[in-house]
Amino acid sequence: MQCFNPSFVAKESTYDRTTAESQWESQNPLGMQTVSQFESPLWPLSVGDSVLGSIDEEAMSGRWYPANITAKNPDNTFDLTYTNGEESTDVERQHIRKLDFAGDLTIEEVVFVRKVGVDFDFFYFGTVLKKMQNKKYKVHIKNDIGLVDDIVDQEDIAYISVPSKVSCTTLKAMLQKAVASTDYTGEDKLEVQGAGDGCIATALWSKGSAVASWDGGDHINLNLFTFEEDKQIHEKVVETFMMNSSFGRVFQNQHPRGSGRVVNFKQEMNS
Repeated sequence: MQCFNPSFVAKESTYDRTTAESQWESQNPLGMQTVSQFESPLWPLSVGDSVLGSIDEEAMSGRWYPANITAKNPDNTFDLTYTNGEESTDVERQHIRKLDFAGDLTIEEVVFVRKVGVDFDFFYFGTVLKKMQNKKYKVHIKNDIGLVDDIVDQEDIAYISVPSKVSCTTLKAMLQKAVASTDYTGEDKLEVQGAGDGCIATALWSKGSAVASWDGGDHINLNLFTFEEDKQIHEKVVETFMMNSSFGRVFQNQHPRGSGRVVNFKQEMNS
């Protein structure tokens, strides 16, 4: 029998025995990172359309409820009447999706998955993982608890129509405008290059950096870093980036960045 010789043997001295408090104090926050995901250019809406409405102010998670549009307001918000008779007024466009049930779906397509509620049905965001037999799909669903995989009938899946008008040229222009909102143009360090069916645009400036990627279809990602921990600056960059665009924000997360196992922002360390 051939003996196995491990390449490394862990000893008691190998483990980091630094106290949790010491590890916390060793972190050195240097800035803030915001990761945002956008998807599915949004179709124009009209009174009478069947839609899904979100009551989540961030429009990035939670339940979406079937409704009909009852009014379109001058500020481009909408009034909705839900299937249970409840009403919402002045709903922003990013909180509304047109309701269309799916035909054949493709892998990694973003969809809505219908769930049966006590009073009326609602929908969660999901991503198609695999086509099964008998018109069923395996879907990665973002529900109230977290992320789960489930087998779903095709009749319970609504798809998201994509009238995409994005190009590598427009992606670069979007990022340039967003960077300019920080009072620095960054034109001399703004680049774009093809990647698969889409492209990647990068920007470097004295206050930070940003990377925008487009998959050639219905997804755009924006990864923003600044040395200044200012949520208002980050939100202004994100909003400027998507200004006059029909894409909707579906996910966003913010993290401290630095050295020494950073888990807190600098302002939290000093509080």
